[in-house]
Amino acid sequence: MTNEIALTNTKMHQVGQVANAHATNAVFTKFTATKAANTVRRYQDDLGTFVQYLADITITSDVESLMTSPQAWAGMTWGIVEGYKAWLLKKGFAVRTVNVKLSVVKAFADLAMKAGAIAGDEAARIKGITGLAGREAKNVDSKRTQKRISSKKAQFNIVDTDIVKQLLSRDLDSPQGRRDAVIIGLMAYFGLRVGELVELKVSDVDMINGVLKVYRPKVDKHQVYTLKNGLLKAMTAYYACDCDMSNKDLPLLRASRKGGKLDKAGLNRFAIAKRIAMLGQELGIKNLSPHDFRHTGATEVAKAGDVAKLMNWGGWTNPTTAIAYVERGRVANEGIELPY
Repeated sequence: MTNEIALTNTKMHQVGQVANAHATNAVFTKFTATKAANTVRRYQDDLGTFVQYLADITITSDVESLMTSPQAWAGMTWGIVEGYKAWLLKKGFAVRTVNVKLSVVKAFADLAMKAGAIAGDEAARIKGITGLAGREAKNVDSKRTQKRISSKKAQFNIVDTDIVKQLLSRDLDSPQGRRDAVIIGLMAYFGLRVGELVELKVSDVDMINGVLKVYRPKVDKHQVYTLKNGLLKAMTAYYACDCDMSNKDLPLLRASRKGGKLDKAGLNRFAIAKRIAMLGQELGIKNLSPHDFRHTGATEVAKAGDVAKLMNWGGWTNPTTAIAYVERGRVANEGIELPY
């Protein structure tokens, strides 16, 4: 009986070790498997930057290993990651970009700790490395001699309500003007990203019931929105133009030909960005971008102070961004009564 128990314990230990090995190797793959394709690509890009830094300090690594193998992180230290933050700043990356790239490295280092590749105390020190925010971030940017490296603007525009209304109704006599009004409305009313705009089909709009169906690939989320006010007026005018809205498989937003008529081909991201920038120049708004209208809409929705509703409106799965909008618009002396 004793020998049988010993054999059982030995077998259990062996099976347990194999199971642990499988679980360890699956930590990274499970993490990336739950993320949207765009998010995974961003991880690859950010870890590619980390690989460049490691090469600069004579450490050889590659993106695939860092994304799939806990052992690729073995030996990682607080000093290496802290040095990465300084390296990013020296290279001229925007503060916001530095914070994002740093957070990705910290996230994978944490996974490596859970897999046993990084000691707990070292992982805790890595986790404690903070990004730059507030006055510290402004001080860093003000002292830079190196030009910022970023695909995003340092600041976004909040478009005035009257200007949004003007853009929704100023040129509804031409097919191109109607299309532009719809683009503005979809971004300002529903916070649609450019990638979500270009994927819309005619079939996604139900003009009888006045609703729009949207798929947000970034968070793998399907949503339904009600068409209202200026957007409903613009969409009604757009559907009345001669651009074959009976074909449900065609893109909703069409490219324009010379003379303002619309084609059957859809607009791409760059064409939308170029068109919005052009409208901004006409209105005297510098560097106006499609995403500015998402920020504008989010700022308006955030005034109600309801984070859950704001998250649902913007298609966010993480409350951090929504909370930031709410806090940004909060009145500093709200609820405070002074005796004088």
